[in-house]
Amino acid sequence: MKLPLNILFAAILLGLSGAAFAHSEETSRLVSVSGEAEVTAIPDRAIVNMSVESRNRELPAARDQVASVAARFIQLAEQLGVPKSQIQTSQQTVRPEYEWIKSSRERRLTGYYVSRQLTVDLRDLDKLGALMERATAAGVNNVSPPQLDSSRRKELHREALK
Repeated sequence: MKLPLNILFAAILLGLSGAAFAHSEETSRLVSVSGEAEVTAIPDRAIVNMSVESRNRELPAARDQVASVAARFIQLAEQLGVPKSQIQTSQQTVRPEYEWIKSSRERRLTGYYVSRQLTVDLRDLDKLGALMERATAAGVNNVSPPQLDSSRRKELHREALK
């Protein structure tokens, strides 16, 4: 059985360092190992992050618009065959917006900003384009590039560690 050169070299270094420090009990011993591996796989899923944003003078109107767009998108995604369990609302933001009036050195409420973050775990990449198109058609106004991944990530990680 042939040992790769880097393993043989590491074994020689460990043997030499052990011999060099054997005489001193006060010296602490440290073994440090590093490595690098690469495993490639074809992605079979995508995580798509998107958000719906609305600004309106009245908070209920902004909130209702965001809720309506999110509901419409979820319905369109389900029509594509994406289960509701793979669609999540990961964050919602509601905040007042103000205008600074220089002459009176005060700020005045101009309206409200409402946003909702949606995350889809898409397990059929053939539907990725349609999902993103339907998102914008439903009124989603921010779609991030999808993060491609593999459903075999843990298995691939273990393979790389070997």
